[in-house]
Amino acid sequence: MTETDTLYLSARRHHEAGRSDVAKEIYRQIITINPCHAGALQMLGVLAHKSGETSAALELLKRAESEDPKNPALLINLGVVTREMGDTAAAKVFLLKALALDPKQSMGHFNLGNLYRETGHFLAALDSYEEALSLSRDDPNLLHNKGVTLRELGRVEAAARVFSEVIRLAPKHAGALNNLGVIFLEQGEPETALRILRQAEKLTPSSAETLNNLGLALVETRNVIEAGKKLEEAARLEPSNKQILKNIGSLDAKVGNIPAAQATWRRALEFGNDDGLLFRLSTLLPVVASSLEEMNAARRELDDSLQEMARLDCNLVDPYVEVGASNFLISYHDTNNKDTQKHLAALYIKACPGLGKAHCEKRHEYSRVRVGFISRQLQLNSVGRCFHGIMRFMPREDIHVTAFTFSKGSDPLWSAIAEDVDQAIILPPRLGDARKIIAKTGLDVLIYTDIGMEPLTYFLSFARLAPVQCVLGGHPDTVGVPNIDYYLSSELQEPIDADTHYAECLVRLPGAPTYYDRPELPKNLKSRAEFGLPQNGSLYFCGQTLFKIHPAMDNWLGEILRADPKGYILIPAGFTPGLSDRLQARFERSIPDVVDRVQFLPAMSHMNFMNVLSLSDVSLDTRPFGGGNTSWQAIAAGTPMVTWPGRFLRGRYTAALYQLMNIEEPVVYSGEEYVSRAVQFAKDCDFQRHVLERVAERSDSIFGDMCHVNALSEFILRVARD
Repeated sequence: MTETDTLYLSARRHHEAGRSDVAKEIYRQIITINPCHAGALQMLGVLAHKSGETSAALELLKRAESEDPKNPALLINLGVVTREMGDTAAAKVFLLKALALDPKQSMGHFNLGNLYRETGHFLAALDSYEEALSLSRDDPNLLHNKGVTLRELGRVEAAARVFSEVIRLAPKHAGALNNLGVIFLEQGEPETALRILRQAEKLTPSSAETLNNLGLALVETRNVIEAGKKLEEAARLEPSNKQILKNIGSLDAKVGNIPAAQATWRRALEFGNDDGLLFRLSTLLPVVASSLEEMNAARRELDDSLQEMARLDCNLVDPYVEVGASNFLISYHDTNNKDTQKHLAALYIKACPGLGKAHCEKRHEYSRVRVGFISRQLQLNSVGRCFHGIMRFMPREDIHVTAFTFSKGSDPLWSAIAEDVDQAIILPPRLGDARKIIAKTGLDVLIYTDIGMEPLTYFLSFARLAPVQCVLGGHPDTVGVPNIDYYLSSELQEPIDADTHYAECLVRLPGAPTYYDRPELPKNLKSRAEFGLPQNGSLYFCGQTLFKIHPAMDNWLGEILRADPKGYILIPAGFTPGLSDRLQARFERSIPDVVDRVQFLPAMSHMNFMNVLSLSDVSLDTRPFGGGNTSWQAIAAGTPMVTWPGRFLRGRYTAALYQLMNIEEPVVYSGEEYVSRAVQFAKDCDFQRHVLERVAERSDSIFGDMCHVNALSEFILRVARD
């Protein structure tokens, strides 16, 4: 054995034992003796690469190759280094050459798979990983990268199974935990995602990617304050990461901090062009406006921004991913939104022409008309409660009903809906895949229960997925999307000029606005004290979400409290920290003399909400966007709900219900009358009792009303067979 052989064996022992510095010195000693020693050159290259000295590593490895050109392991190392330096063509040559020499090099297949994945050749990457796994079956890193590729191919269920297997083999594999958490988050199971991502954070507390994903999971589980901390921590670790900055801006927008959202998004644009972010900035509106002036200014800025967007050449591949927001808050302005919504939809189609593509597949001649109802909200919330009955009571002898939603999380109302329809499908939360699945069901009519509440169904509605497409009033405003044919509304709610409010063909159906089951009330009412409510004085309950409390309402609320010096206004604060603080600050400016008698209630369960509603003397409807669920709930609870009908559908639900019962007193037609009637209900016991007795006698006419269901089914059968 030569001197260099002895030295090389010694160096390798030190190298394998982790004593890299000692090994490096011996490798250098060998090179001094024999500058052409391929093994020493290769190992020095490997150590240089490990130390981040990529250029030096490449030079050493190429010198080694000139001495030993048929060494597969050396060629694989060259492939890895050249790929990291951005020369994917050279990397591919090295890796293929290595595998031609020795097809059983699992790391060669692994690194070739990495190269294919990074260059967007996902099927080829998957094949390479499968080859590698056939040689190293239980390698967690191989499995992990296979899972990543499956997810990029849209095969999410398979990816989740692979990541779960990685975690079984290597419970502390942070990458698999992170990716599995993201999948659960995307599939609508944020609590599960949060648990998994917290495990990943413990393993990699300085991973910006994990902190970012954890922040998103915290947002979805309503842990907004902690979410902000995690996202800010991620941004400190990677200050030029545009996606993290976009997520911080989205959180700022959610909690109503509009200036912060704008500043963060503009900073994100400094790190690269982003047309999706331009759309977000252009459509940003205050959640709780600080004043009527701010609301009006924001609306003018919106219209100006859309005009500017029309002059730009924007391009979007997937607006749901790139924009991720609908123009939801525009509906809370007291304006006709038809032209603005049409303009925005046209801009999206211009930026992404494929959005409006027809996906209808060839249909069979079914004996029953096939109708689909779709929403992300078919759960225990307002939309699910409003439209469950319509799906349940469609005439099954003539109509086959499919319900579509997106969340896989356990929900009792979705479970009930799934039992009451012919077919229930949970769609993947991805536009392309969801479109394909809906198209394959062969629908005659597709009905969105709501469009505009969230981005997924908004962008899905652009596609032609059925010959006839409609939207119900789950979000009571025009959509403006060309492929929505009909807006299905109620003749009791729509004003005379309503046709001018819609881009869609307006259909006025008779009866109550939907089929609504009489809500369950608490069996044993808790007392005022148990909710921390004032023991004496009148309680005026304004049980709407905070963004429904228009700045124009402040004066009426103030006048109610001035007219009733012992009265209190109760407002649920909701689940988004910060919004109630903004509304409180606005009240301190607009009604400072009585703001101490406005009480914000902490977030509460549905049954506690019904309890407080039952304890209250009066329920206050909001204007211009009024109650829906809360109107039925107030009537069921025996609490009079004072309403001043607005100019549009979204402010006329409550009046329609009272009209159906032929009861006039709760419906007023001016701000002054709104104030006086609310106080009259609270202070005049005989007046209140007289009205509520008639409500109790007639309320059956608004609960379980089949008139709307029958009219809707007749409409469906007519348009499907035309």
